[in-house]
Formats: sequence, structure tokens, C-alpha cells
Amino acid sequence: MRVNPARGELELAWNPRIGTPQQFLRDVERFGYRFGPAGGDDTRPDRGLLTRLGICASAAMNVMIVSACFYFGLSRADEPIYTILGYLGLVFAGITTIVGGDLFIRSVLRGARRGLVHLDLPIALGIVLAFASSVVMHVTRGPEFAYYDTTSAFVTLMVAGRWLQQRAVERNRRALLRGAGVDHLFARRREGDRVTSVPVRDIHAEDELWVVPGEFVPVRALPLQERRAYKLDWITGEPRVFTTRPGVALPAGATNAGEQMLRVRAIEDFADSKLLALLGGDGAPGDVPDDRETDTAGDEDRWWRNVSVIYVAFVLLTACAGLFVWRHDWARAIPITISLLVITCPCAIGFALPLARELAHNGLRRAGVFVRKPHFLDRALHIKRVIFDKTGTLTNGTLRLDPASRRDLFALSIDDRRVLAGMAARSNHPVSRALWEELDQEATADPDWIVREVAGRGLELVVNRALYRLGSAPFATLAALPDSREETIFSRDGVPLLRIRLEEQIREDARDEVDRLHEMGFDIAILTGDGPRAAGRVARAIGIPKNRVLAGLRPEEKARTIREWSEEPSLMVGDGLNDGPALSEASCAATPAIDHAAVSSRTDFYYLGDGIGAVRMALAEARRLRKVTRNVLILAVIYNLAAISVALAGGVSPLVAALAMPASSILILTYTVHSFTGVRTAWKR
Repeated sequence: MRVNPARGELELAWNPRIGTPQQFLRDVERFGYRFGPAGGDDTRPDRGLLTRLGICASAAMNVMIVSACFYFGLSRADEPIYTILGYLGLVFAGITTIVGGDLFIRSVLRGARRGLVHLDLPIALGIVLAFASSVVMHVTRGPEFAYYDTTSAFVTLMVAGRWLQQRAVERNRRALLRGAGVDHLFARRREGDRVTSVPVRDIHAEDELWVVPGEFVPVRALPLQERRAYKLDWITGEPRVFTTRPGVALPAGATNAGEQMLRVRAIEDFADSKLLALLGGDGAPGDVPDDRETDTAGDEDRWWRNVSVIYVAFVLLTACAGLFVWRHDWARAIPITISLLVITCPCAIGFALPLARELAHNGLRRAGVFVRKPHFLDRALHIKRVIFDKTGTLTNGTLRLDPASRRDLFALSIDDRRVLAGMAARSNHPVSRALWEELDQEATADPDWIVREVAGRGLELVVNRALYRLGSAPFATLAALPDSREETIFSRDGVPLLRIRLEEQIREDARDEVDRLHEMGFDIAILTGDGPRAAGRVARAIGIPKNRVLAGLRPEEKARTIREWSEEPSLMVGDGLNDGPALSEASCAATPAIDHAAVSSRTDFYYLGDGIGAVRMALAEARRLRKVTRNVLILAVIYNLAAISVALAGGVSPLVAALAMPASSILILTYTVHSFTGVRTAWKR
């Protein structure tokens, strides 16, 4: 366990042989604590809508109680209760119309100022006309002929739909700290005999910075201490550990991987740091604008605008048709027109479709997939290619011995293996950790063994007058070894005993998930900064063709490649800061890096878990949402055409229309809910 009070973080390490993080979290939650991705925004932008919904629902229930009295025979003979309840219904329906209808009326007025027609217009029109006609019927014929209950139920359903629509996105946004850029990064700077925390934007050349374990160096800097461990995984995605050397600058983004503080001197201003471009800072050179921040759905937005215009015209023409057909009998024309306005239910558009989207988001959320951008599920329908980074995405970043090295390891004599295990147990280097995973049962605790670490070269140990070394070939052997540049050598008195090659551990579900993505019709590719050999090994293991693998790419080259592939919309999946430009360039983006807010802030969704199944889940759920949306609209069209035909023929009274509208709503909502809560879900297929 390591606590970083400056960043408000606590890091836990666990042994997977003893238990899993999920088990630990469940145990702690029994004490009342709750866990989730880091969050920094506690605001509740949906609270106003929730208040509106509560008021509308309360008023609507009171209207239902009043209306029930008239349905069960309350008449003028029951004065004064008849008049009192009639006006109570008017008051409660008025409250519902003012509180709920105001939401849509204001939206219509804002759209009108911009010359836009959208789905709020028919909803607002329906609310106003339903309430107005109810008041007219109340005044001219009596409260039992008013449709206050229908109006109140209609308004409440529409407000509930709007609340669900906003809640679906805000719930996911609050789950992740959105202030993920430069403005939320700080560093420790020495000023005389004090050390102060300053925004990284204020760092200049010659500043002395103190970097505690786990933090990163925000600018290129010279180390003021030797033999300090650092990693570049935040930048390159690779888990290798390096050691500081005098006069050799650390790149911006290097992370202190040791257990001691690292002092460095900046040799550039933060404004000139390459890290600024990767973080997407304002005005950063080479910064790639992320037009997904506007989160427009393009063709989908235009399609919905067309639907709204058609629906508005349809409602108005239907009402006018009713008046025209029955113009010879105004006593019947008015009730029929009201019936048409009531029975033409916009429930599918105003409530069922927002509910479908909320259920889709909720299902993904339960599976550990958090959608950040409202229109992602719409844009995902256009995706043709899925592009993966390698390290940390297709692999879990853990190094292990390759099969040949593991075979040779256990071919060593027992005594040599015990020596090697003892040396590995006394070092925190990635090679040592990989060896320890294989040999932890053979490690010795002999106190007479003194393992000496030679900075940047390796380990050595003298046992029974024999000199054992574990490290690079020039350090461990007396003679040069061919093709040993990427190997670690274990030797005795200069004679090689074991040549060790490491490989990254591929995620267990990677092969199956890539196959299933291929079955869904997606082209799969790998863009990585790793060398061709490592990238090729992973590609072969998970079934990606060699010609779909581009290796040794710098961040800007990844972004340029995606730009060249722009004729086929792509989903980029990456976890390192070096993936930032590529994530911004892709049509859609995803990441498993919830601990790197600067990365996740550029994506449409982020996911939890040890595999890559979340990518397929999100894409499959987008297709299912499209299917449900299409079916809901078909059901709504069939219902409205049938209902309008009967109403125009004079076969539907306002009372029947008042019952038919909620009945159709219940039917459509039942189908919607069943579609997302049935046995076949996107993450079980």
C-alpha cells in the first residue's frame, strides 16, 4: 500500500493467488463504503428536472383521484363537491402544465429563434392544446368532460422521458473526473528553502522539481540524483524500468518508479513541453482538436430533425382533417379534433426512445462500460474498423518469460535455480519479478547471500566462490553473444547458463473477442509504438493479419494513419498518453485507462475489467438500440394510423382516446423494457 497525500491517492497492490480486487472491494463495502472510478464533479445538473418530475407526478396523481370521482358518477346533483372537485382538477392540471409544459415550451421558443424545428414542438403543442381544450370543455359542458387526467399523465410522461435522457449521460460523466487536462495537474517546485505545489503551466527552465514515487516529470529535466528508477509507460505504454544517469535528460512524462523522491532540474518551460501536446492543452503545438467534444451525431441529428418536422406536420394536418371532415357538425367536430390530438401519441418519441437509450447505457454500465458522450451509440453505427494499441490494451502490461526461456529455466540444475530465485527475490526489476513469478517456491532466505545491484547493468552474487550474474550480455558474460540485445543473461563465472526473453501477457479474451468482432464485420488493426517483432507476436496470437499491423509509430504517426483511413470511420482503443492524438483523430474512441484522466477525457467511453470484451459490448449495444428504435417507431406508426382512421370516422370519443393513449404508451414501453431486460443481452451474446 502506498499513500500519495499530494494527489489524494492510495495505491494498493495485491497477490492474484490470494484474492482479487473485486473480493476486496466487496468486503470493504460491507462497512458502508462505495467504490467507483475517480470522480471530481459532484454537481447534479439533473436536479431541476427531477424536481419538475416530482411536482408533475404529484399533481397528476391528485388529478387521477379527482377524475376517478367523475368516472364513478359524480354529477351536478352532488353540489357543492361537484364544483369543488372540478376546480381542483383544473388547478392540479394547471400546475402540471405550467411546471412540465414550461420545459418544452421554452425549448420550442429557443429553437424558433434559431430557425429550428424539433421534437419538443409537437410535445409542447400537444400539452397546450390538450390543456386548453380541457378548460373549454370544463367551462362549456362541465368538469366531467375535461381531460385533465390525460393531460397530466401526458405531461408527466414527457418530463420523465426528458429526465431519463439527461440522466443517462450525466450519470456516466459524473463517474469520471472530467477536469482531465493541464489545468488539473500540479508539481512540487523548490523555492529557496521551501517546496510549494504549483500548476504545471507555471514551470520554467531551471526550476528544481521534486517528484515523489508514482508522480511524473512534467517537462524535460536533468536528474540531480543517480540510480533512481523511472518508467515511461504513461508516454510509450511500455512497462520497462530505466535508471537515471548523470547528464542524461529525462523526457517529459517520465514516472518516478522507485521508492525514493527524485529531484530534477527543468531544462524547458512547460509551454515547450511535448507533454502539453499529448495532454491536449490549449494552444499546444501539434494539438489535435477533438471535434467529438461538440458531440454532434451528424446524420442522426439531421434524421431526427426531419422526423420532428414530419411529426409536427402530421399532428397539425390530422387535427385540421378532423375539423374539415366534420365541419357540418361542429358539436361533433370539436370532440373529434380533441380525440385526434389526444390519440396521436408521441410516447414513442418522447418517452420510449429516451428510455431505450437509458436502458442501453444502464446495461453497459452494469457490465463496466461507461459511456461519456451522449451520441456515441449513434455514431458507433458507422464504425467499420476497430484499431487497438498493443500494450495495456491487447496486453495487460505484465511481463513474463517466453515459452523457450521458461523451458530452459526449468532445465537448469536445482542449485542454479535456487541461486537465480534468490537473486530475483532481492530485486524489483521487471525481469526479476517475472523470474520470481516462476521460482517463488525455490527462493532462499539465506542471510549470508548479499546481492549487489550494479546500476543500469544487473545483479551479481557470490555463492561458494562462484560469481553469478543476471543482466545484460556485456555485464554477465566474458564473450559477446549473438542476437542478445533484447535478452537478459544469467551466468556463472562468465559462462551463460540461461538466456531470458520476456514477452507481454496477452489478455485472456483477446483472441475470442477479435474473432467475434470479425464476425460482426469489423476490420481489426493494431497501431503501436512497439517494435515489429513484439507487435507481430501479439497479432499472430489473436488472429490479426500481418498487413493490419503498423509498428514503431510515434504519436503523431498514429494520428496521421487514422486520418489517412478516414474514409472508413474507426474506433480507436488505447490507454497511453501517446495514444492521445490518435484517440482525438478517430471517429470514436475508448480506453481502459480510468486512472489516466488525461486519456479517458478524450474518449467516448471507458471500461473496467481485465479483457477487451467491452469494445464488442458497446458496438453490439449500439446495433441493438438501433433495432429497438426502429421497432418502436414502427409500432407507433401502426398504432397512430389505426387510431386516427377510427377517430376520423367518429368511432372514438375523447374518453376512449384518453384511455387509448396511455394504453398504447404502456404497450410500447413494455416492448422497450423487455428488449433490454430479456435473456439475450449484448454482453451475454
